[in-house]
Amino acid sequence: MEITIHTKNSGFFIRILAAICLTIGGFFSLAAGDWVFSRGSESLTSQILVYIIPIIYITSLHRIFKKHHFINESFFAAGRINWNGLRTFLTGALFMLIPLGLSVLGNVLPYIGKNPVSRYPVILVQLILLNLLIGLFEEGLFRHLIFKILWKDSSRRSLLLSFFLSSLLFGVLHFGNLTVAAQKPIAVTTQVLYAFFLGMLFAGLYLRYHSFLGIAVLHGFVDFITSFPRLYGQPDPVTSADITLLQGIATAGILLPSGLLGILLLRSFIKRYPFTVF
Repeated sequence: MEITIHTKNSGFFIRILAAICLTIGGFFSLAAGDWVFSRGSESLTSQILVYIIPIIYITSLHRIFKKHHFINESFFAAGRINWNGLRTFLTGALFMLIPLGLSVLGNVLPYIGKNPVSRYPVILVQLILLNLLIGLFEEGLFRHLIFKILWKDSSRRSLLLSFFLSSLLFGVLHFGNLTVAAQKPIAVTTQVLYAFFLGMLFAGLYLRYHSFLGIAVLHGFVDFITSFPRLYGQPDPVTSADITLLQGIATAGILLPSGLLGILLLRSFIKRYPFTVF
């Protein structure tokens, strides 16, 4: 099966510039959502509302770019199979077995048997919704939009650019967390690195199963495990982390295999589908 891609014939520079601008716009859409709905509030309700503006941002841009044939929808449109979302989730969770296991050990098991906060059911639903919205926004921006914009034609070079640059921009977006007072430079840099590695895994899964929803739910699930201590009145360990350089290197290193597995998925994809030029 040969890949056929139908997009407007814009150069790589224009597409790279568009991807960078979309990433910056994504950061400012989050800032706008925070300014309108949250303004630093710790309320989960306000944090959920923050994502209204970012999701409107990516939904509107996706519609505009699709209308003007600036994004590659042709390949992914063929993969709308219901089971693919579940396969994406299960494969991703399997590939992340070690980091997910360590996250469960650090963020879930210590609280088993302890008394949760008084509004536990409500807060549980709010946390699930918040992390799902985070997954929808970040995967919608970087995999569902930027990935398709960068994949310009049927060349391997275009695919590699899309795979690595969309993952890198996903990581770079997390430098915006420096604006949060509780997050230190080492902790944020660690987030940037492991987001880059996770971005490669998510991109590989997107190529393999074509399921945006499956990746978004997987992303939200990973974030939910991290935020689990909030059900017991404890701060989110990611946003409140104050780690040493050695701890940061170790944390990022745990996610490195996820990035390598994403590259293996990319390599498998290239073998399965012939490309017209390098």
